[in-house]
Amino acid sequence: MLNVTQVDKAIDAGAQFTVSPGFNPQVVSPCLERGIPITPGCILNLTHKNGKGYLAEHRRLLFEFLV
Repeated sequence: MLNVTQVDKAIDAGAQFTVSPGFNPQVVSPCLERGIPITPGCILNLTHKNGKGYLAEHRRLLFEFLV
């Protein structure tokens, strides 16, 4: 998933999970809010640092998908 439009189309079409090449909170949030697991990639170190802060805020939701 690269953007929210793709996320909405995939979920509406029945996607059971999603994958994105990088970490983008605008893509991850709608998936978590709708109960769809997402596996975001970390392309750049900056992406990784941004992701760590976001993951810390949403670790409970992400943990539920991993268990």
